[in-house]
Formats: sequence, C-alpha cells, structure tokens
Amino acid sequence: MNKEKLYRFDYQLTPVNPFQISQIKIDRPEVIPTVIDIHKAIHLGIITGGQMLIQNCGATLELNQGDCYLISPWEPHGVLRHRAGLEILLVSISRDELLKSFISKANFIRQLLTLPPKERMSIINIPAIMESAKVLAERLTAINVNYNDWNKLTQWHLITGFFISAAPLLKIAPDTPYAGRLEPAIELLLGRSGVLTTVSEAAASCSLSESRFNHLFKETFGIAFGNYELHYRLNGAAESLVIENLTLKEVARRWGFFDESHFSHCFKKYFAQTPGTYRKNRQKPRLL
Repeated sequence: MNKEKLYRFDYQLTPVNPFQISQIKIDRPEVIPTVIDIHKAIHLGIITGGQMLIQNCGATLELNQGDCYLISPWEPHGVLRHRAGLEILLVSISRDELLKSFISKANFIRQLLTLPPKERMSIINIPAIMESAKVLAERLTAINVNYNDWNKLTQWHLITGFFISAAPLLKIAPDTPYAGRLEPAIELLLGRSGVLTTVSEAAASCSLSESRFNHLFKETFGIAFGNYELHYRLNGAAESLVIENLTLKEVARRWGFFDESHFSHCFKKYFAQTPGTYRKNRQKPRLL
C-alpha cells in the first residue's frame, strides 16, 4: 500500500497486481485548475475525512466524509476543489480482473460501471453501502502492517467482497442499449500509443456513423471525442515529460503533435503552464 501525499497516479495493474491502494491526506484547502484525467483503472474512493468537489464525465459531484465514489475506466474526471483535512482511501482496480472474479455474475459489474456518474454515485451512497465502505477502508488500512503476499491476497478478497455484498443492495436496471458500444474506440485510442485518432476512425471502429458516434460519446462521457482524444494524449505527454528522459521535440513526436511549438501551445492551454515548468514542478503534481 502506498501511504504518501500523492496527487497523480500511474497504474500498472496486472493479473498478479490487480489493485493499488493509496492513502491520501491533504492539509490545506485548494481550488484546482480543471485538468482531466483518463485511465483504464476503476477508482473506488472512500472519503474518510474532509470534503471535495469532483467532475466526472461533465457532472459535478460534492463528496463529504463517509461518502464513496466509483469512477469507471476511461471516464474523464478530476478534482475541482477540496477543503483542508481531506483524507481519501483510494483503491484502483483492474476492470478485467474484477470481472473475472465475478465469474457468471460479471454482468453486474458491467451494468454498474456503465451507469451515468450521478446515478452511480447516488446508488452506492446508500447507508448500508457507506457503512460497508467504511469497514472496507478500516480493514484495508489495518492489513498494511507487516504487509506480505498473503495480506495482499486478503485485501483483494476484501475488495471483491465489497462489491459482492453490495450487489443485492443495488437496484440497477438492465443494460443500457449503448453499454460497451464505444469500447472499440477506446481500445483503438489506447492501441495507437499516441498517434492521433480521428473521429471518423473512432466511429468506424464502432460501426457507427460519425454523427451517431459523436452523439453517443458526448452522452456517455460528457465530452466530445476530439477533446477526449486530445486530453488523453496530453496526459500521456505529461507523464513522458517526467518519467522518460525525452526532449520536448521527442515528446511532441511521441504523442502525435505536429511539432514542439504545437505541443507547447496545447500543453500550456490545458495545464496552464509550459511543459518545462510542469517538469520542474512535478514534485507537487495535481490531485486526480
């Protein structure tokens, strides 16, 4: 388990390491520039102290102590502001491994993850599930003492057990007709490793017309595909600036920008700072 003042996350989830747990503590209030994060991991966050305001697929959600939130893979999200004393237990989960754990009942997880964010937050914050989330946070934290592979396995069973115990309490309608319809576009974007993906290419991967694809994508993710695609590449470029020892020209080429000038312009517009400044300030990145 990571226990640190941590703002940005890099997830390397695998069948052997299907989850990551972070304890986040923020000492001072802050209003944060709207920067969108996009990643494959599921986020289960449990607010153990304080309050924060988040944005998820265009929906603004206020979370207080005792609340929990569930963010699905590839959903654009970010923190808008938080108060002093914010404490979160954040569990990042591999969607694929969670589905495998549910065997014949995997469709329950699919249905839960495809609910609109506000509806999903509403149904998981009923008293019984909030109490279950509180117990989960306490038990996951306690297991951090003398951590080993057996404790890690126990934590995984606690995480899957939380969803299993929640299933009978959640009233979820049958699959929406669009559930999973957009996944080919997301997989195309991921598989191209930074190469620009056009709306026409994304629509074709889903066997949809551009107009129908644009409508469904905006309805599902709260953002146009073109903006989503750009956010994805900019987030990848931001990671490359810090993790990889690349020049700005190399980062620009790696993530599908025309040249260094084009990359710097897009980056500054999005992050409100130059790529060079971002790289220098990486020790205090943003909360996402």
